Amino acid sequence: MQTEDNSSILVLTKIGQVLDYLSVNREAVSVAEMSRQLKIVRPTLHRILDSLVAEGILTRHQGQYTPGWRLAQWGARALKAQSLTDVAQTVLEDLVERTGETASIYVRVRAIRICAARVEGPGLLRHSIAVGEPLPLYAGSSGHVLLAWLEELERKRLWDESVQFFGASEPMPWPPDGAWHQIQHDGFAVSLGQRDSALASVSAPVWDRDHQVKASLALSGPISRFAPETLPVMVQELLKAAHAIESQWDESLT
Repeated sequence: MQTEDNSSILVLTKIGQVLDYLSVNREAVSVAEMSRQLKIVRPTLHRILDSLVAEGILTRHQGQYTPGWRLAQWGARALKAQSLTDVAQTVLEDLVERTGETASIYVRVRAIRICAARVEGPGLLRHSIAVGEPLPLYAGSSGHVLLAWLEELERKRLWDESVQFFGASEPMPWPPDGAWHQIQHDGFAVSLGQRDSALASVSAPVWDRDHQVKASLALSGPISRFAPETLPVMVQELLKAAHAIESQWDESLT
């Protein structure tokens, strides 16, 4: 028999599932389809959605649910409160100036990565990614960096959950043997045309004082500029910037 506390926890879990789902599925979707995908019965889902709208957490327009003013406010405050993104801004700007490419910071939230800070490069060809946007862990160098230093079983579980969460039309191939060890050995990961055939990225970990990967720092731009002769210079600048963020972040916490 469920206790009142257990029932409340289950409701909170369902609310989290709904908010995660709506953060990724931006196009209008029927409640019936949402119910099917989330495996939440329709009457319960209706009650959750109505409550979230009433509280200003979601808004509803012509049957489409989008983040409400309270959710947007919480998200903005959460990003602002992250000392990591505060100290990273100047470093990102300097990195863009030195390399001419877009610089971004990504953090992992369960099986997704979130763009926490970003400074666009001067080039016209680039990924259009907004701060706060959820992205998969399985595609892109920054996602691979956020996975590389985890235990094998957790890494595989998060990979599979990310594929399922973003509804990849084709199963994403697991990297070949030794790929994760190679990232650990090199201290960075490279992605050439993985999310967009015209674009590439290189990413490095940002470590916290407990020797855990706190975030990934990425440079991204046209694939033609990530050639074997130019990539080492980018990596050198990227690693220097990651160390600078780590040092300033440690100072901000003391």
